[in-house]
Amino acid sequence: MGAGSSYDQKKIARPIREIASNFAKSPQFCRLLFRLSRYFKPQNIIELGTSLGISTMYLALGNPNAKIITLEGCPETATCARSNFAKMNCSSVTCLTGDFDTTLPEVLHTVPADFIFIDGNHTYEATMRYFNWILPKVHAKTMIIFDDINWSSGMQQAWLEIQQHPKVTQSLDFYLVGITFFDQNLSKQHFKLRF
Repeated sequence: MGAGSSYDQKKIARPIREIASNFAKSPQFCRLLFRLSRYFKPQNIIELGTSLGISTMYLALGNPNAKIITLEGCPETATCARSNFAKMNCSSVTCLTGDFDTTLPEVLHTVPADFIFIDGNHTYEATMRYFNWILPKVHAKTMIIFDDINWSSGMQQAWLEIQQHPKVTQSLDFYLVGITFFDQNLSKQHFKLRF
């Protein structure tokens, strides 16, 4: 489940247009996800925060052979995403509904951590918890993408600690998004890029 939205406090109906305009990723960022998926060709992709499934579909289009598991906290939003996946013939995508604290450990128990996109529950505590759960599963080709790294002071602190972690060899900071790599053959470096 996410953090920071006023919708988290109460259940109210939201038009799809409002969800798309407020929570969907920009076309530029979706193209980046597509290119990363296409270039690195991960076998398994785990996404935290499905929303309408737009970013998920870009990941699937980039690598149609990848097994994608996307986690969504809101059952109604997950139903909409599943409908979008069916319309776009994204048969490699599985959407699980529930709190990330429950669904993520279950997924990590069965799926290798090749490519992870964390776009939900933008708090320091949750981000660090998910990162620490994923760490034992990382390998040389693992990539973790963190969304909203400058969303709050807590997210900035989490991003700083993640960059400095000994297992992280390289990180890319796009201001809104951070990407980490774990290949021990790479020298420890941090890059800030204009995007």
